Amino acid sequence: MICGVQGDFTKNLVTNPPKTVWTRELKFAGVGHASAMFKRGIRICTGTGIGAALSTCIQSENWFFIWIGSDQEKTFGPTISRLIHDNIPPERMILWDSKKRGGRPDCMDLLKTTYKSFGAEVIFITSNMQGNDEMMQGCREGMSRLHCERLSSLNIQQLG
Repeated sequence: MICGVQGDFTKNLVTNPPKTVWTRELKFAGVGHASAMFKRGIRICTGTGIGAALSTCIQSENWFFIWIGSDQEKTFGPTISRLIHDNIPPERMILWDSKKRGGRPDCMDLLKTTYKSFGAEVIFITSNMQGNDEMMQGCREGMSRLHCERLSSLNIQQLG
């Protein structure tokens, strides 16, 4: 399990700890299973979204990994960094450290460029609500031939 106090949800758990944390009794097949439906794709994630994205990109050379976060190695440690660098070649990943680069990238430009150069047929997005919404809206507006997937705990939405 990968945990990090990085995004809105995990920060809120630490600053305002709940008395109870509910979990699902039934465990559904994860996002990684949905990736098997496509031949070639991109997994873009922010912060702790790496937990949902990394295994897909490690297990298949047909998936491109984009991770956007702040001070990733310090936040997640050398074990995760080593796992990424030992298993995903540089030509199949973009690690965007927003602290070092002075902010977040233009995600739509990054996705559009990667989508074309990698020959992807789908993009899976794992981010916070704002990041999901922005990238999904960008897919709707500027990349009509692109299939973008917003993955949450209960639904998958495909646009095309």
